[in-house]
Amino acid sequence: MAGGISMLVFSFSMVMLLLSQAAANYSPRVLPNLISNRKHQYILGAFLATILYNIITVIGLEPKGDGYLLPGFSVLLEGF
Repeated sequence: MAGGISMLVFSFSMVMLLLSQAAANYSPRVLPNLISNRKHQYILGAFLATILYNIITVIGLEPKGDGYLLPGFSVLLEGF
């Protein structure tokens, strides 16, 4: 789980770095054109939603005997 979260955060950081470089080095119209694309918005939203879901799940883990007790919210979202 930790490896997956690390890869997710790393890839999201690379996307944000790319957008930052595009804003700094290219025409001022490049960044709004990249962000206004619906497909790009869905991808960035999926990244953010997954990162927030993982953070909420990891914070909500509680040790219980030999295992861990998962929060009901994370189990509810796993069904989707």
